[in-house]
Amino acid sequence: MVKLSVIIPTHGRAQNLRECLDSLFRQNHSLQDFEIIVVLDGSVDNSRSMLGALRAPLSLRILEQPKAGAAAARNRGATEAQGEICLFLDDDMIALPTLISEHMELQRRVKAAVGFGQIVLESRKGASTFLSCRARSWQEHYAGLDQQDVSSDFTNCYGGHFSVPREAFLQVGGFDVNIARNHDTELAFRLREHGLTFVYCSKAVTFQRDDKGFRELARDWEKRGEGDVKVYRKQPRMLPHLKLGNFGKLSVRETLLRRLLLACRVHPQILSIPFLFLRNTRQQDAWYRFVINYCYWRGVRRSTAGREIWQRVVRGPVILSYHALTSSGRAAQYVLPVRRFARQMAWLHRLGYTVIPLGNVLKQWRECQFPPARAVVITFDDGYEDACSLAAPILERHHFPATFFVVTGCIGETNPSSYNLEVADRPLLSWRDIRQLKQRGFYFGSHTRSHAALDSASAAELDEELTGSLKDLEREFGCSNFPLAYPYGGQDAHAQAAAERAGYSCALGMEPGINDPAVSRFSLRRTEIYGTDSLLQFAIGVWLGKMPPLERARGVSGRVNPFRKSAVGVGKHGA
Repeated sequence: MVKLSVIIPTHGRAQNLRECLDSLFRQNHSLQDFEIIVVLDGSVDNSRSMLGALRAPLSLRILEQPKAGAAAARNRGATEAQGEICLFLDDDMIALPTLISEHMELQRRVKAAVGFGQIVLESRKGASTFLSCRARSWQEHYAGLDQQDVSSDFTNCYGGHFSVPREAFLQVGGFDVNIARNHDTELAFRLREHGLTFVYCSKAVTFQRDDKGFRELARDWEKRGEGDVKVYRKQPRMLPHLKLGNFGKLSVRETLLRRLLLACRVHPQILSIPFLFLRNTRQQDAWYRFVINYCYWRGVRRSTAGREIWQRVVRGPVILSYHALTSSGRAAQYVLPVRRFARQMAWLHRLGYTVIPLGNVLKQWRECQFPPARAVVITFDDGYEDACSLAAPILERHHFPATFFVVTGCIGETNPSSYNLEVADRPLLSWRDIRQLKQRGFYFGSHTRSHAALDSASAAELDEELTGSLKDLEREFGCSNFPLAYPYGGQDAHAQAAAERAGYSCALGMEPGINDPAVSRFSLRRTEIYGTDSLLQFAIGVWLGKMPPLERARGVSGRVNPFRKSAVGVGKHGA
């Protein structure tokens, strides 16, 4: 009795198909347990005659249909299949003898599973540097899956090699034939929603010959960008999982270069020239990643109708982080002269940036939408009294909202004198000040109860600092749904999980960058504004989400807790 059906769509690649079939004929599993279904998707070469002359040692069925694309061909094969399990393979896959056994065992061991295996790229001898980089990239990806550095989720499911229970495949409707590219990822999402588990099987190995040239591969990545736009339009809930939702995590140099190339519509072929001069493998791989990303976003730009949508995709919200203001003292890392702050706010207003509350960004992400292009969120850490006397009037002048993160265990007190001299003995907001600012339309969040370093805290300390502070705010305001700002920007997986369990709406760190839908809600990026930053530095920081690589004056470094005189440590951020 047939238990598994191997489904192979093909179009005009008779030699590849023959090698694929030969590898399946040599499986060490019982040949009575599986069948092979080849779907000729409008092939006009000698595939038909080759298959007719083939002596297959197992059940081999040949289906023909007018060319309709790989998705339709795979659906046709699954409809005709007799096995309880469908194993989809591309026609250029060469299977190891254990392939069928590994997929059969995985499907037996894990009920309702999608199993995907390893694909090893084999480049021809003397392959270009670009192809060598591509092969190494694939190796790194699967090595990450082996070491569980890369999660075994639906986004890793590639249509050229995966198995799935046939009944579940048919219940979700199979591949969407209207999505030419990335229909495998879209199907995988529906299978996940249907309750299936995705499992990586490292021993289920196929080899794929990689004979494409640079132009063809560049076009493939452009089509991936185009495909993701179509997938998003059909399945908006996929946005946090798509590359489409993660434009901003690059260095300042890479961000500038990519934006410049996209603005000038530079043809990818020009970007192949540096491969002729790069001899270092690390540099080659870095340039390869940059080029394929550029090609992907070139495809996205081609598929987005109108400048506004494109700007929403690539100009995600920038969250600015401030600390204290002063009307008389000199500028320092954490103390910004009020005149300089006023100029910065006037600049945002004059250049038409959309300053919005943090909650609006979260709401639009929950609805799987892109926030307005060039959106800015303003935040203040520590909760100094000058927020009420200096910051609020300037913000109100421009109708700008802001979120103030307060240390709830130190409300109405002052910083201890042992702290960094920049903010020593500086008064903190009282609950009366906070209520007044709330009535004026400003927002508040937690900066923990005692400004503790959460990335080194125990479970009990995390509960005290996070749950306790949240209860303080809920008791004072009579409502919930507050954000958190990690003191010092310090966070790890335990702190993020604790913040989510405690019930915070989101949590902000100090890693700079643009915030995209794919960024974790409990590790949002922020651009820290120093009191010594010039207006040019501020402008570039808002534009890129990161400060330019110019010299920035710093205050006293080190992880010193401003709210506990005994707290001393080492860290990157001082407040």
